[in-house]
Amino acid sequence: MPDTTVTTKRDAFIKATLIENSKLTHVLHDSSPTMYQEPWNARLQSEKALVEARVEAGEEPVEVPLCAQEMRKNILGELKDLKGDMNGHQVEMQAVNKDVADLQSIVKTVQTELRQNPQS
Repeated sequence: MPDTTVTTKRDAFIKATLIENSKLTHVLHDSSPTMYQEPWNARLQSEKALVEARVEAGEEPVEVPLCAQEMRKNILGELKDLKGDMNGHQVEMQAVNKDVADLQSIVKTVQTELRQNPQS
């Protein structure tokens, strides 16, 4: 059975709801553009307070929102792709280093032959 005691989060929810209701009635009488955003901000705050109060009271399980799960999945996929790209670049660098070493040995061989058989 959920805890029915009044908590600070429930108090915050009640206060936010009262503010929201007062702003909504105020907007009906005022048509300025800034007044349209205020009730939505109050609504957002009251919804946040309600969710926190429900979680605190044990009425609602704490879970990761679907959008956050999807973002996490996308980021992990990107990281996996980047690691694959890095591994591919490392293999390419090893091949380049091998080619450079082969070219250096060819240059040394040519230099040695030129020293032994100078052309007149």
